[in-house]
Amino acid sequence: MVTIIDIAKAAGVSKSTVSRVLSGNGSCKKETKEKVLKVAKELNYKPNRLARAMVTKKSGIIGVIIYRKHMPIIAHPFYGPILDAIVTETKKAGYSILILADDEVTGEASIELLEHQIDGAILLSRVPEQLITIFQEQNIPFVLVNNTNMVKNSNYIVNDDYLGAYDAAMHLLSKHYTKIAYISGPLEHRSYRLRWEGFQAALSAKGYEIKHYHRAIGDSKMETGMEYAYKFMQLEERPDAIFASNDMMAIGAMQTIHFMGMKIPDDVALMGFDDIEFAKLTFPALTTVRVDKKKMGGLAVSKLFALLNGEDFGMKKTILPSEVIVRKST
Repeated sequence: MVTIIDIAKAAGVSKSTVSRVLSGNGSCKKETKEKVLKVAKELNYKPNRLARAMVTKKSGIIGVIIYRKHMPIIAHPFYGPILDAIVTETKKAGYSILILADDEVTGEASIELLEHQIDGAILLSRVPEQLITIFQEQNIPFVLVNNTNMVKNSNYIVNDDYLGAYDAAMHLLSKHYTKIAYISGPLEHRSYRLRWEGFQAALSAKGYEIKHYHRAIGDSKMETGMEYAYKFMQLEERPDAIFASNDMMAIGAMQTIHFMGMKIPDDVALMGFDDIEFAKLTFPALTTVRVDKKKMGGLAVSKLFALLNGEDFGMKKTILPSEVIVRKST
């Protein structure tokens, strides 16, 4: 088993220098750091986590809690890429990661993380304030990602859902669609609420509105889009465009429209939100609003490590910009 003594001998530096480089604590010349890291890689050095924990008083483990409802979360088209980025960046920093999915939004997941003596946590999606309080009381640093509520004095990363939906509405209006139907996810979720508000604001600015019979609120899954697209397209006043506040609902709506023998966008245009991987593979390819999911995950790790190192990361609130991605469905 390779030790820091072996690395020190091979690199021609002291043990303390190797320790500083590998732990990230203290400073040394750039050339020395690069040499030590190169030698460590060549010798296939694997840090002894128990020994490091005894010295640093840290476990080297980062915890992740995500609320899961509809499907295995690793396969989730929105949260999967976020988790992938978190795992990648955490591994680069030499940390282990423990991911727990909590489908009841209880405190059990947080208690389990505390039992593993995690150094910090990343909390995704629908995490209630009472669960977050547990981490605050234990003085464990945490970062919120796409959370449904914004807790005071906490670091969080969200997408600009309001402006993204505003721009989505403006895109549809620019294509001369005026009878627009809207399929929303649950409005108690911050993202869906802001998307609804932004979309309405854009229509109002241009003198339009969504008719009550052209609006539906349901669960944020494919079946919701299938159900309401069928209802909309049976109306006497059919919409000329449908906006779904996530891509999964939009893809569900697309299936129904095809089943009914209609063409997109000839009979009705269709637009989603999130730009999941499947969006560009549909027929026709789905116009949507891009959320930079990998950046959300990577930035969450950067923020958390800054907190762990006692650094001043700057703004506690980070809002990432959205971008309309125009494809064939509009």
